[in-house]
Amino acid sequence: PGLLGYVESTLEACRMEPATLVLEITESTLMQHVKSSIETLAALRRLGVGISVDDFGTGYSSLAYLAEIPLDSLKIDKSFVADLESRQTSRTLARTVINLAKELGVRSVAEGVENERQFTILQEMGCEVIQGYLVGRPEAPRVTAETWLSGQLTGRDNQ
Repeated sequence: PGLLGYVESTLEACRMEPATLVLEITESTLMQHVKSSIETLAALRRLGVGISVDDFGTGYSSLAYLAEIPLDSLKIDKSFVADLESRQTSRTLARTVINLAKELGVRSVAEGVENERQFTILQEMGCEVIQGYLVGRPEAPRVTAETWLSGQLTGRDNQ
């Protein structure tokens, strides 16, 4: 309760355009209060905020609800990405999430990408966005802002 108002006031206070913000909700959190979650996410989406389901495939969600959730992306859990090189099951699950995202008309995002081989496998599967140590280590907000504002991002850093 109150999330929509909080996001609106924060965007205003920070002078941010809603389209520059993507909120992530874990699949398990979404499923705790499905109806109210969908209503809140729809209102946030109307505001212009992006919505992503994090840790997709690790919870117990119903695919029927997926059609009702206003989404911009599905994130492939890092537990699947970690085993891409060694387990056929992980490759199958990652490919399934990527294909599901395509069919739903949303982006696929892989989290926890740590090496070139994982990146190559995901790229071959058609994954659109990667996150993880291969792209960059966590940094303080000030450092991130300075990097973005100075235009130092090149190559894969922009993916």
